[in-house]
Amino acid sequence: MQWLSRSIQARIERVTELDYDIYEARPTLAQLEADTWGVALLESRESGSWCF
Repeated sequence: MQWLSRSIQARIERVTELDYDIYEARPTLAQLEADTWGVALLESRESGSWCF
């Protein structure tokens, strides 16, 4: 039963770490969007090439 408790605790800690990573990345993403005027690159399914 202790292994289950440790497994659950480890998952909770990992989710917390990921939430923090996402929180820290938001300003960077906002700056990238501002610097590129929100331009997005999309991959064409037919040709596999990149387009705006």
